[in-house]
Amino acid sequence: MSAASRRLVLAGIALLIGMIATVSIAMVDTRNHALEAARTETERLAKAIAEQTAVAFRATDIVIAAFRDEIESKTYATPEAQAAGIVTKEFQKELDRQATLLPQADAFTVVDASGHLSNYSRRWPPPHLNLSDRDYFRYFRDHDDRGIFLSKPVTNRGNGLWTAFLARRIDGPSGQFFGIMLGAMDLSYFRNFYREVAQHENLAITLVDRQGRVLASYPYDLPPGQRPKNLTAAWDRALAKPHPSVMTGPGLLDGSARIISVHPLADYPVVVNVSVSASGALAGWRQQAALTALAAVFAMLCMILLFRAIILQLRRLERSEADLARNSNTLSTTLDHISQGIVMIDGQGRVAVCNRQALAMLDLPPGLMASNPSAETVFAYQVAAGEFPDAEEEHRYRGSLYADKPVTYERQRPNGRILEVQCVPLPDGGVVRTYSDVTERRQSEERIRYLAHHDPLTQLANRTLFTARLEEEIARANQGAHRLALLYIDLDRFKYVNDSHGHGAGDALLVKLAERLTLTVGFGPTIARTGGDEFAIILPLDGPQHDASHLARDIVTAVRQPLEIDGNAFRASISIGIAHYPDHAKSASDLLRNADIALYEAKNEGTGLVRAFDAGMEARQQALFRREQDLRSAFELKQFEVVYQPILSTVSGCVAGAEALLRWHHPIHGLVPPADFITLAEKLGLIEPLGFWVLETACKEAAQWSLEIGVAVNLSPVQVNSETLARQVQQILERTGLPPHRLTLEVTEGLLLEPNPTVLSTMHALRALGIRFSLDDFGTGHSGLGYLRRFPFDAIKIDKLFIQDMVEHADAAAIVNALLAVSVELGLEVVAEGVETAAQLEMLRSRQCQYVQGFFLSPPLPAAEMRLFVLEPRPFPSCPDPVLAAEPPAIRL
Repeated sequence: MSAASRRLVLAGIALLIGMIATVSIAMVDTRNHALEAARTETERLAKAIAEQTAVAFRATDIVIAAFRDEIESKTYATPEAQAAGIVTKEFQKELDRQATLLPQADAFTVVDASGHLSNYSRRWPPPHLNLSDRDYFRYFRDHDDRGIFLSKPVTNRGNGLWTAFLARRIDGPSGQFFGIMLGAMDLSYFRNFYREVAQHENLAITLVDRQGRVLASYPYDLPPGQRPKNLTAAWDRALAKPHPSVMTGPGLLDGSARIISVHPLADYPVVVNVSVSASGALAGWRQQAALTALAAVFAMLCMILLFRAIILQLRRLERSEADLARNSNTLSTTLDHISQGIVMIDGQGRVAVCNRQALAMLDLPPGLMASNPSAETVFAYQVAAGEFPDAEEEHRYRGSLYADKPVTYERQRPNGRILEVQCVPLPDGGVVRTYSDVTERRQSEERIRYLAHHDPLTQLANRTLFTARLEEEIARANQGAHRLALLYIDLDRFKYVNDSHGHGAGDALLVKLAERLTLTVGFGPTIARTGGDEFAIILPLDGPQHDASHLARDIVTAVRQPLEIDGNAFRASISIGIAHYPDHAKSASDLLRNADIALYEAKNEGTGLVRAFDAGMEARQQALFRREQDLRSAFELKQFEVVYQPILSTVSGCVAGAEALLRWHHPIHGLVPPADFITLAEKLGLIEPLGFWVLETACKEAAQWSLEIGVAVNLSPVQVNSETLARQVQQILERTGLPPHRLTLEVTEGLLLEPNPTVLSTMHALRALGIRFSLDDFGTGHSGLGYLRRFPFDAIKIDKLFIQDMVEHADAAAIVNALLAVSVELGLEVVAEGVETAAQLEMLRSRQCQYVQGFFLSPPLPAAEMRLFVLEPRPFPSCPDPVLAAEPPAIRL
């Protein structure tokens, strides 16, 4: 080999070594860039998710702190006084309302100093449960700490979901421990949120506490409350840091290498971990590296062949050139298969490389780019196409072309797509521009921001946005010296729709109602959904065309029109309360309260009504509130009494049974009629415990009567609609020892107006036990005779209105005769109630009415007097010489 050939071989070897070194360095650099990009993206996503997670914790914590501060502001002297002071239905309703507003909050609970539940958002009255063994209770009992405490995750006993508790200590006036305020966090809320965010298959999100215990994760199915088995010392160090960090370590489930961003929440002892697999982050790099290596191998082969051709024969030059062209095509194919758009501008300002993705992302014509145009030519084409809407966009584009360091920015194209542009300068004065489409990512972030201020069902403003808008409108009213109105809206009988047609129909009804409100009100005023079936409208009264009462009537009329839901026509009605600012309030809270008072007045008077606030409403509300407080305490103070009105046989004159009646002895107002407090007790949710107390008291008393005399007890609609009524009645009979056939349960026709399978099944279950049923106030309802066929009744009670008129009015007597005839045909016993005169009694006896009761025979008697009445048979007042049976008849009432 000649010296020239040797020098050529040595030069070729040196060139090959240089090429291998350059490709290796470029591959390492590209790999580092890919890892760094993954780290940056993971850190950015972890920050965004941590911020949204913190919002959920902070919202729950704000409610806990607000309730804690409200309780402490009462300055109760002792823990017992505090516990007694907050065991109110109103406080429980506020707890439940706040829990309803927050999708992440499962429940709010107040625990007294002994660990017992004082109040509970999900049940009234609160269950008898002691939490003194819980970690949060022991901690605050032993530490004077005003901070927040996060419990270990536990399974919710009510719904089986995983729950973690946020707790704050409640102090007394002197700083002593009075209890804790709890907020139950539904951990499935965070998993669902992470599932919405984690669209990339390599992305994993985990929420852990500072001890490394899992709270929620996706897509990992890690058990809450446990430390993952792959949790390393590096993880523990990262969890202990107060600031975010990024590291590379094993995955929590499979142990594979992952890029992990650990982002602690500033105010809460939890940490958000966002990770992406290292292999997934390097997937693009590996493909690029493989293709680059392949290209380098081909290039080296070509160079070897070229040198060999020069040394051996020049005629192989054409063949070597063909190999080189093939290698160039391979490089082009590689660039076209990269997911990002790539444009390389050389040192002379010409476009040297532009892959297929860049053409598609920027809408550049292939013919223009095939000629390797200058960057200025491409820029002029884009300006003419309207790519840069303003001078600022043009300036930023030019600056990125000639920057001396890497530049990254985002811009939105005219077609709406959002591109992330990365510009990396080259040593020769050129630049490489990389385009990534981040439209979906930005849309997801925008959706998260939207849901923070809007109701996801109706798309109306939620309570958070409504409160902010109300404060803004009040501030604007103060500045402009104009007025505004607040309309508070409640859907009448919404619970019946949910119970009878399902929650799907209820949700559809709320959506239709929101559409009607928007169509009627327009898009100017703020319309918000503030609760389950509650809506509110902020109406600025800027001109004479705006009138709140007129708008409210238009809304009521619009809502009354039929709504089609799942092919069925629904007719809904709403009640509206109106309050004006500054006429009726000086602040947003007062305006809300007064509008709510007006709404209460409207609903109290009926359905589909509109009421505007006035001072008299507030006075009535206060009086009603005092009556509610008295009624709540009456049960505990034992102000209730059960009295018994005898039911006599018209044949023998003997006691056939007695009706148990409830009396309230008010310490100030004296004897309060049942009509004045029974309806109120139903609204307050007290009628069910009160009704079962009356039932058990009456059964216990009747079991002591020596004769086979039965007792009749009225049931409220709330009790009969309960699926547990049969079991509770059976337990009462077992405790008191009263035989089932001596108990008659009385129901009214109002309970039977609407078809309810629960009522019918409950009545049949009680009949199976041997208990009897009587239809009270018969003849005054809507379709009483139909009920006698559909429901299992044993007796009817003729309403006292017919009994009191039957002597002097022939039509009333005819109705009584007809009812007696029907009862004989149907085999039903009849009780005539409200007998007030001897003439009424004689007329009923002459018509073979079986049983009678009323003040003419006996007023309602206390238990002791009723026992004597049972043991001492007496003649009817109208019969000086009655014929009494030797023994009391076998009475079934």
